[in-house]
Amino acid sequence: MLSLEARTLPSFNREHAMCCRTPARLRLFCLGWLFLCPISLPAIVTSGLPDNYLTPFGAGWDGVTSLEIVQATRSVDCSGVLLGTGQHVLTAAHCLTDSTGMPNVFGLTARFETASIIEQIDYASILVYAGYTGDVFNGNDLAIVTLASPAPAGANRYSIYRGSDETGQIGVVAGYGATGQGHEDDSLPAGQRRIGLNRLDADGSAFQFAGADSLLLYDFDNGLPQNDGLGVVLGLHDLGEGLQEVFPSHGDSGGPTFLNGAVAGLHSFSFRENGPDVDDALNQSFGEFAADVRVSAFAGWIDSQVAVPEPASGILILPALAFIMLRRLRK
Repeated sequence: MLSLEARTLPSFNREHAMCCRTPARLRLFCLGWLFLCPISLPAIVTSGLPDNYLTPFGAGWDGVTSLEIVQATRSVDCSGVLLGTGQHVLTAAHCLTDSTGMPNVFGLTARFETASIIEQIDYASILVYAGYTGDVFNGNDLAIVTLASPAPAGANRYSIYRGSDETGQIGVVAGYGATGQGHEDDSLPAGQRRIGLNRLDADGSAFQFAGADSLLLYDFDNGLPQNDGLGVVLGLHDLGEGLQEVFPSHGDSGGPTFLNGAVAGLHSFSFRENGPDVDDALNQSFGEFAADVRVSAFAGWIDSQVAVPEPASGILILPALAFIMLRRLRK
């Protein structure tokens, strides 16, 4: 997951986006690549207490995986999601490449946590989408990891979302990153799977991103109009999902956003604008924005690379999540 800070995004360009090493008003944070911008920020940031968003094993989330990736001079942590083959994981390309989009993986282990087993599986190969050049704003930030052996039977297999009606829908946001709360600067260690809700408010054209239709955008709401990012900036008013609202960050790169049990988005980057951000700092706080790769835009490419059977049985993700969240938040 990458983060961009900007004052006026409608006029930003690639030169601005690449200023990740300069402590300027515009800067890019690499949330999968902490070595570029070593700033401690939270991830799958929550509205309530982070432990209320942990996922129980065997509840439909066990195909969301954490990825430990060894690159030429460093190791990074990202997230991914298991496809229907049981041996292919969809993730963000920036987790597996250098700044020019060239593959940069010397080792990769996927960790699956299920009701019956915790298993780590090495990779056999990676495939980066050919259109990815290191520029996440083009919307091509996705890749496929082929595992050396199938994931455990208890790891859920997921289909990809194939509709064109993502915007306006409430998705389930998942990942393995570190965590915190949207109004605080504290953080907790990475390594635990969390989920929550967020509404997919717009596509990339809303901020004139080059990727346009290949991106899905959402903001981090706290229920207050002054921190409704897309409401303040673009007039797309929505006050969020209350205590079920979450937001991705470090370590969540490549993690999924689900719609109706299918993978609709992959966490790619985040950014802020002056005005709605609750604390005027790029730290995954209320009022900031995130962008997912729109998986439906790449359905043909994914199909051409792997034969992805539909999972044997669907999972009712939103009702299950609501039950889990309400049960915990009442405690």
